[in-house]
Amino acid sequence: MASLKADVITGVAATAIQRPEKRVLLADGRALPYDKLLIATGAKPRRLPIPGGERALLLRNQDDMLVLRQRF
Repeated sequence: MASLKADVITGVAATAIQRPEKRVLLADGRALPYDKLLIATGAKPRRLPIPGGERALLLRNQDDMLVLRQRF
């Protein structure tokens, strides 16, 4: 995902977020710096139960991320 300037990390738990330092500590001992951080928990997305909620975008995979990027 180099074109999006994003790294996707799966299969390892985050153990802490160090906000002033902008670092995420991982269970495998790594400390990763970040500019912007998205934590995706893997939960099933739910639609908003309000008028217009059907137009809300979901972020589940790279294709969804490309749509979001295009809309922003």
